[in-house]
Amino acid sequence: MKRGVLLLALLLLAPFASAFGAPVEQDVGRTITTWDVATETGVTVTGDVGGNLLLFAPGEAEPESEQLDENHIDDVVVSADGERFVAISGKFLTLYGRTGGPLSHHDFAGEIPLAAAISPSGDYYAAAYDSGNVRLWWFLNKDDVRLKWEFPGSEFDYSDEQRDEVRRGLNATSLLEMSSDYIAMAGKGKLYVVLRNDGSLKQAYPLDGAAHQLEISDDGGTLCLATQGSLSTYLFNGGNERSWRFESPEQDSVHAIGLAPDGGLLAVLHGSSSQVVTGFTPDSSEPAWDFELEASLIGPVLAVSDSHVAVAGWGLGEPDLLLLSAGGKLLASTVSGAGASSVQFGGERVVTNNGDALASYALPVAGGDSGSFALDLPVDARTLGLAVAALLLLAGAVGAFFYLDIDLPFGGGALPPAPLPGGAVLKVRPVGAAGTVTIACPGCGARMKVPKLGRAQKVKCGECGLAGTAEI
Repeated sequence: MKRGVLLLALLLLAPFASAFGAPVEQDVGRTITTWDVATETGVTVTGDVGGNLLLFAPGEAEPESEQLDENHIDDVVVSADGERFVAISGKFLTLYGRTGGPLSHHDFAGEIPLAAAISPSGDYYAAAYDSGNVRLWWFLNKDDVRLKWEFPGSEFDYSDEQRDEVRRGLNATSLLEMSSDYIAMAGKGKLYVVLRNDGSLKQAYPLDGAAHQLEISDDGGTLCLATQGSLSTYLFNGGNERSWRFESPEQDSVHAIGLAPDGGLLAVLHGSSSQVVTGFTPDSSEPAWDFELEASLIGPVLAVSDSHVAVAGWGLGEPDLLLLSAGGKLLASTVSGAGASSVQFGGERVVTNNGDALASYALPVAGGDSGSFALDLPVDARTLGLAVAALLLLAGAVGAFFYLDIDLPFGGGALPPAPLPGGAVLKVRPVGAAGTVTIACPGCGARMKVPKLGRAQKVKCGECGLAGTAEI
């Protein structure tokens, strides 16, 4: 009985346990200009205004390695395993290894790289230049790095005028994404998808507005693009192509989108008067779920993993980091105080960036819709604190009651038979009784048998003289 009640108390407390522990603070020391997190391992790389590239192992406060460039870092992207990353600094594009420093270095006269991308495996990397050219390299080893193709190249069935038109559309792009099969780039008025192996154009999609964010799954089967007022989703499965579009109910109110690396979950954060996260399975334009934030965030951002959705921003005393399950249930929230300008998942961690430092949180052990945190609970700190305190008192009282073997007052349940202590026992004449029941005196603990009358009756202890009325 004692063990069962203690276990019950622990189970009652489990749903209210703190889902987010204290974060690991990763202080960069300078203004962060760009950063990325390896989706599989959580390795994090930051670039700053001083030209420093810092690599942090998952959950570690101090950098594992540091690279110094003469220019501030404009862009950095990391492979899924965190073993390689590409950085842009000024006119230079450099591939780095997690150990061993720079692996390759590229500089094209008169051209400035604007955006970089790397394949999940880290074997291929690409850059979009202000000339409108996009180039892809294949890394075999440090002594064998090959330029695979350039888009739009002379081998395409384009006229010179058509190629110039494509370049004019891409000469200001900073949206470049790569999967294991495709490379996607968003330019002025068009989204281009090319095959990674040979750079041939798969499809060009017209855009209804300026592209704000571009996401592609690791296998290239799902591609998502956000403009100020809509989310467009493109599906490439088995040679078939489909697309659908989600319009924000409030005009021009799409804040951010996120796509899981495995392509199974897509979310969009939208809304002005209230902020809502809408989740989709990419093969359907019908929302799978909606989650409305209780308090709007300033500068809200979003990230999606295979099993979670994170929302962050500045909360002004309200929760500024929220963790949702893949089914849209609130799992955890916290008030960091520092806020966040961006958020990413990596390994079993969620990492926020406030512009000067990173905060790395371990994900709750009980994740998912069936986990103990997947409850619609009040999660602001004050309400949660009161709820925890109340439940602690209740569980403590119940646990102490049974663990300390405190006997019930008259009218409690039947107790196991035990030898009666010495001394006189109160004699009660049963009147129409249906058997007897053994009870314990709340004063001295002496046990006595009383008739089961099914009504209130007076009982007096023969040991200590305590008397009272009990319904037995």
